Amino acid sequence: MFGRKKQPTPSRQRPAATPERRNAAVFSYHAARSVERTRDARDPRSQQQASVHGAAAERREAHSGGIRRSITVIVLVILGMLLLSSLFLGTNPRVVFDGSAAGQVFLRSSAEYQQAAAAILRSSPFNRTKPSINAVEIAAQLQRSFPELEAVRVSLPLVGYQPVIHVQAATPAIIMGTASGQAYILATDGRALVPPSAAPRASSLDLPVVTDQSGLAIHPGTVALPGSTVSYITEVVGQLRAAHLVVASLTLPKGTSELDVRLDGVAYAVKFNLMGQAREEAGAFLATKAQLERQHISPGAYVDVRVDGRAYFK
Repeated sequence: MFGRKKQPTPSRQRPAATPERRNAAVFSYHAARSVERTRDARDPRSQQQASVHGAAAERREAHSGGIRRSITVIVLVILGMLLLSSLFLGTNPRVVFDGSAAGQVFLRSSAEYQQAAAAILRSSPFNRTKPSINAVEIAAQLQRSFPELEAVRVSLPLVGYQPVIHVQAATPAIIMGTASGQAYILATDGRALVPPSAAPRASSLDLPVVTDQSGLAIHPGTVALPGSTVSYITEVVGQLRAAHLVVASLTLPKGTSELDVRLDGVAYAVKFNLMGQAREEAGAFLATKAQLERQHISPGAYVDVRVDGRAYFK
């Protein structure tokens, strides 16, 4: 009647980790590591291999560092040589004709200017380097040697070694000769440029030829006539040529402000006033000439148009 009390069946559970178990696990892990380290430390072959690998790594690092340093040194040397060479200049400059002004006429060839500039550069050792060269003085020397140059400028290249000479030409206007036999090409401002014999290109310009009877000498680079006189002469000649008249001679008499013009085909001279208006006086002469021809009158000495609005003939 009274049966045996049934004992409860225990469930399956993981045994709890006691402090002794935890210590045992940790101990066995570290113990295994310690055994391996001890074995490696006692193995001379492992130590030798580690030492060899470390030395090889150090050699590779040292070698690569040496290569980098060598490349850096080579680059610095090359840059230094380029910088040093860029400071030097050659003595064979290049001449450039600046074309900013239309109708420029150069009376000499570029070879003459180039040779003169090269001689100036060779004349001083200071002209061999960019820091020491005096470009302004070189330009001034060239202008003194070639008065026909209106402007000269010397430019130095930033990287190259060849100087560049920029030249601009003065405008030739007339050829003036003197009683003593001098002859110079004059610019529009009256400055004496160069003898016609030294400028073969001048023959193609068909410049008016004026004879000055004042007896004054002409000096190259200086003003031989006022610019207003040169302008007056060229205007008169232009008006006469436009009327298909050929100018045989132009004369500046001594001690007067007069211009005497002789034409082909007529026996008389035409007297102009340099202080007057060239276009008006040329027009007055052309009108007088036409009227005289209609009346079949041929003056034997001159036609004088120096007075405004009047013309006289003899």
